[in-house]
Amino acid sequence: MPVRAAYLGVILIWSTTPLASQWSMQSGFLFALTARLSIGAVVAILMIILMRKEVELHRKALTGYAIAGVTLCLAMGSMYWAMQHIPSGWVSVLFGLSPIITAVLAWMFLDEGKLNLLSLAGILFGLLALFLIFSSSLNFTPASSAGVAAGVFSTFSHAASAVWLKRLQPVKSGLVLSTGGMLIAVPILIIVGSFIGTDWTPALSMREVSAIIYLGVVASAVGFSLYYFVLRNVSATRVSLITQITPVVCLILGSWLNNEPLVANVWIGTGLISFGLLMFELGQRKMIAPIRAAR
Repeated sequence: MPVRAAYLGVILIWSTTPLASQWSMQSGFLFALTARLSIGAVVAILMIILMRKEVELHRKALTGYAIAGVTLCLAMGSMYWAMQHIPSGWVSVLFGLSPIITAVLAWMFLDEGKLNLLSLAGILFGLLALFLIFSSSLNFTPASSAGVAAGVFSTFSHAASAVWLKRLQPVKSGLVLSTGGMLIAVPILIIVGSFIGTDWTPALSMREVSAIIYLGVVASAVGFSLYYFVLRNVSATRVSLITQITPVVCLILGSWLNNEPLVANVWIGTGLISFGLLMFELGQRKMIAPIRAAR
């Protein structure tokens, strides 16, 4: 599959995932997440069988599956919890900080490029955007601030996972890596959910069922496979730039389909994140251009 097509596929899927996730969790966020990943794992296993993918079981591969599974629980668990307290569109806005966090981690652990003044200015704009979003959450309920904090933690976990797996390069297939991660994440979520008293047999509405199936088949099985495929073939920083495109779409969908409030500070924060990412990208290109010219 062409890398550009996979990249576009991830953008389209991630633009609809936050709203679908919120629709799926009316009967409990851990149930919705566990059901989603369970369906995703089953579909992914069928895809591996049909596509005759090699399932690697050496030490590095098993380590990669464990990393993917644990970070999947942390990133998605905190994201689902956050969406109990903040609009779905806000989650995508917070994920817009992912390129900045990823680039800092990649600079520290992958040696993908240094941070110049433009890049640092982009980071400052991202921090300013985060401050504005936090200030908006305070206008609603105290729980909104906790939701924003959980969203930031989710973003950090996602970025750390991308850098860690990029450095490790555990397996050849993104589909196999995502499947291994989901197979490890599901038992962890079941144990945690049982410990905190999650209802595993709730009465579901048709919208919840549809959202869970969509998330399991499209967002998890297909989306994670495309994401890990792109991650293997593109720098971790450029993969994270996907989140520059999705926030505005998510805000519009949330307002249109879910009656979510369009707060001015969130729109300003979204703009600052996009501008900061533009400055960051320009800074990275200025660092890369002389290197390519020297080659």
